[in-house]
Amino acid sequence: MVTGVSLSRWTMSYFAAALVALLLAEGLMAAGYGYPSASVESPRTLIVVHIVTIGWLSLLMCGALFQVVPVLIHPPLFNNVLTMPALLCLLGGLVALLSGFLWLDGQIGPLQPFARSAQRPWSRVLSERFGHCTRRDQRRRAFNRFQPA
Repeated sequence: MVTGVSLSRWTMSYFAAALVALLLAEGLMAAGYGYPSASVESPRTLIVVHIVTIGWLSLLMCGALFQVVPVLIHPPLFNNVLTMPALLCLLGGLVALLSGFLWLDGQIGPLQPFARSAQRPWSRVLSERFGHCTRRDQRRRAFNRFQPA
């Protein structure tokens, strides 16, 4: 009989990140950043709303799931390796979303690597960055393979 259940070691990191997001959102609201002084659809209000919903609520729920699910189902977690990358992806996505809202509000300029790549077609950007070729190139190579030399 199993007496102990292994919990995720990153649960407290989720709770700490959620607490930081809550304190940040409360600080912004106390400073008058967002809805009371700006309209509901303004980027400033969207920043506060997404810090609360993604930063606080989502991180809190994910951290609670990593702690409660092993207790409910009793076997240990199958793979405890992906909890930290999931936290980093959530935080990275939140930072990217908030920086997009800051850019919409005019508080930051466009990020240079993305601004340069926005001027070129995406298929060319992807092929240059990742070494992939476009479908047209694939078709051309397939066609040329059957041509006599």
